[in-house]
Formats: sequence, structure tokens, C-alpha cells
Amino acid sequence: MADFRRWRRKVGGGPRQEAAPEVDMPTGGDLNRLFSDPPLLHTWDEGQTWNTGGFSGPDLRWLADLCGAYPAAAVAETGAGCSTLAFLWATTGPVVTIAPDAELRGRIEAAASEYGVSLSSWTFLDERSELALPRLADGGHRVDVALIDGGHGWPTPFVDFCYLNRMLGNGGTLILDDLQLHSVGELARLLVHQWGWERVSDAPSQKTISLRKVSDEPFLPDWGGQPYIVERSSGQKTGYENYGLGS
Repeated sequence: MADFRRWRRKVGGGPRQEAAPEVDMPTGGDLNRLFSDPPLLHTWDEGQTWNTGGFSGPDLRWLADLCGAYPAAAVAETGAGCSTLAFLWATTGPVVTIAPDAELRGRIEAAASEYGVSLSSWTFLDERSELALPRLADGGHRVDVALIDGGHGWPTPFVDFCYLNRMLGNGGTLILDDLQLHSVGELARLLVHQWGWERVSDAPSQKTISLRKVSDEPFLPDWGGQPYIVERSSGQKTGYENYGLGS
């Protein structure tokens, strides 16, 4: 258990988020430690420093609570890391993780062993979400909880939503991370105004939102049925200079 932590600090320990308070959940292993001392799984400078990624301890508890609201929740996430461990703690149902990063998969497996997290219900797809999600949706894969936290550049979050929306049923939960990025923020603004979706709660970090789907529709309506798009398009003048595209 200590070996993984020492190895991670040896290659470079980045700043750690504040520890979460002790919590009690009915599961084996050291769940409190996962929330108070999450593993350093990510590096963005070729291993010079390492960090826990976008989710702090309190955010991980929030994710686990969202997932735990369903009996044996089926989960799909784009992106991977500490969120993967939190989902695997919170459900005995299938967890599908999509991220084109085999090395990250290995670090998650090592961390799972250290923290006592079972991987028996886990499927890791080492490919881009734009390729994996259409195949899952076309195959009839259904989920109760979906996290969009993979590629953040346009159009990836919207592509992820398009297919995860097909996979989510009425009452399912969608989680959007990194609202501070315009691409994800626009998707969140679209959905909080959209019929068939309800805002549930925000993560303690206030950069992640959860929404509940309250319809059986697999697709959003065309633009006229999207209040956010209608409002943003109201009064729009024609002409390239009015579109921000120059003359």
C-alpha cells in the first residue's frame, strides 16, 4: 500500500487538494482514505509533477453520493482517474471508462489495489470517446450515471452528450465537469434551460454540476425547442460581421 504512494512522490508530487472530513459508507476497505488522501494519478508535464486531477476529496464524496442513489448503478464516464475509483466504490454495477491513455489505466489499477477497490465490474476502453460512445449507444448500452470529463475542446463534450443522452433513461444523472471552460459551460447553460432536464446539485469545488434527465427522449429537439438557443439567437442580425467572423 505504501509502495505506490512512495513511487508516486518519487516521480514528483504535485500540490494536493485539501483533505475531506471523515465519512462513513457501508463498504469494505479504506474509503475514508480515498476521500482524504486520493492518489496522484495525473501529470501534465511529462512526470515532473503529479496531481489528483480535477476532483478533490469532497468532490469525490459528492460523486459517490450521486452514484449511490441508484441500486447497483450502471456508470459511463469519459475521462478517467480518481472519479473512476469513486464510482467503483459506490456501485456494484458496471462502470465503463473511456480514455485513450493506457498508462493512466495502469496507474488506476495500481491505485485500486492500494486502496482496496475492486475492478471486477470495470471496463476500460482505450480509445477516443467519439469512437467508443456511438458503438455503445448503437449496441443498446444503458446507464444510470454519466460523467463528461474527457476531451474538453469543441465539439467533444457535445458529441459525448449526444450519445450519453441516448444511453441515459428517465431519472438518470448527467455530470459535467470543468464548467470554467467555455465548451463545457455552454453545454451546461443549454441544459439548465432545457425542458426534460433538472439541475440537481453542484460539486463543492463549484466547477462541476449534476443534472437529472426527466424524459425518455434520446435526443434534444431542434433549435426551436431549445430555450437557450432561441434566447441567444433573438435579435441576431445577418451578415458575417455580426457573427464574429469578420467582414
